[in-house]
Amino acid sequence: MAACNPGGGNVAEENLSTDIKNTTWELESYESGTASFRITTGMKWIITKGSGWIAFDPDDGTGDADITMTFTENTAPESREVKFSITGVGNTDNTTLAYTLIQPGFTDGPGGEYYLRAEPRNITGIPYAGVSNRTISITANVPWSATAVDGWITVNGGEGTGNGSFTYSVAANDGEERTGSIRLTCTDPSFEVTDITVGIEQERYDQGGTGELPYGWLELPKVVETDDNHFSVLYAPVSGNSRARNYSMLYDYNEKIAYWVAYPMHPVYLDGSGRSSWSYNPNVPQQYQVSDYASGYSKGHQIPSGDRHSPAGSTLNKQTFYYTNMTPQLQNGFNGTIWNNMEQAVRNWTEASSDTLYVVTGAVLNKIGENKEVKRESLHNVVIPNYYYKVIIKKKRNSSTEYTAIGFWFEHRNYSETKPSHTYSLTVDQIEEWTGLDFFANLPEDVQNRIESIKETSEWNL
Repeated sequence: MAACNPGGGNVAEENLSTDIKNTTWELESYESGTASFRITTGMKWIITKGSGWIAFDPDDGTGDADITMTFTENTAPESREVKFSITGVGNTDNTTLAYTLIQPGFTDGPGGEYYLRAEPRNITGIPYAGVSNRTISITANVPWSATAVDGWITVNGGEGTGNGSFTYSVAANDGEERTGSIRLTCTDPSFEVTDITVGIEQERYDQGGTGELPYGWLELPKVVETDDNHFSVLYAPVSGNSRARNYSMLYDYNEKIAYWVAYPMHPVYLDGSGRSSWSYNPNVPQQYQVSDYASGYSKGHQIPSGDRHSPAGSTLNKQTFYYTNMTPQLQNGFNGTIWNNMEQAVRNWTEASSDTLYVVTGAVLNKIGENKEVKRESLHNVVIPNYYYKVIIKKKRNSSTEYTAIGFWFEHRNYSETKPSHTYSLTVDQIEEWTGLDFFANLPEDVQNRIESIKETSEWNL
């Protein structure tokens, strides 16, 4: 970060003055930074500016004041300039002092002739579950290549000439917080351009429920990512600048379905009504989403719209209509009947409880060890799950500490009955055996073993 002070000159007009040396102020570096100057006056004054890359604190006041000017990094090779002025309010002339600020462009090499630039340069807050296909933009007039320095970082498309971009992926972290880097190099040594390092920081693993990171949520299965299966969290604003998790998912970029969606349930979510319109999930590239299915299949929600009605029209509800939250479901004998009533049963349990329920809804192509035919709808060739399930935990009645768990399993077919009954209920252990997943992994192991091995139907009014 660059920092500077304009020095001890004096540009004055009437009774308004500053210690800025010249009306043209040239910064020394393209980097972001701050500079300070002093206003001397007995009047009220205001600072106005002509661009968004500078800011002043304060930008208005009365009498003498010390001003901090903040400027952003110039990511272009060309210099840039912006005008700003200080106007005194308190006399008939409204005295104004005008200045021009000039910031050099990014250059690297003898005489600034050649340059190689990456944006962003410092990447922080990568979740322990990892990320895929994040973009780094390159500004350059030389040939370049990008190489991952650390084995848990992968670079794709990491070479080019001139302006361009490449993507990187970060593997899941099963240990402490770690730092790594990507090195950018000019591939023609005759240009004498200095190598650039892009720093990457990843959060520590937190499947132990410590609460130190936001991934100790009780509803989460153990997160296991692959090249195609990507974990992501949908957040929604709740009040002011605050946000809360809406739901998490493991989404298959290749098959274009979520294998599971995990979310908390509470009565506060259920007030209100109305439905949003379907839209793309901004966290997933659009080429890995589909917007419709062939005739005969409906857009079946994983987290139901009805589970996020409050407040009406909120981001909470809109995010249930992301294409990544739908799978192709039979409508008349499944999605509109028995599955819909299964969703309503979860809402009924939620309303009857004063505490939070934790739910995982999932789609399964085959049970572990099974080789059942997996069909595809004909419009976008999306796989049609053979099974759907829900697993749920909540506090027991009359207990503030003891949990109870239950699972429900449905073959994806047309059902003559419309109400889910206890015959579709299973232990969570059984569904873990069929799916290979570890549900509610943030509960202590002894609690998992106890509640997942039995189904207490009386706790669920079954």
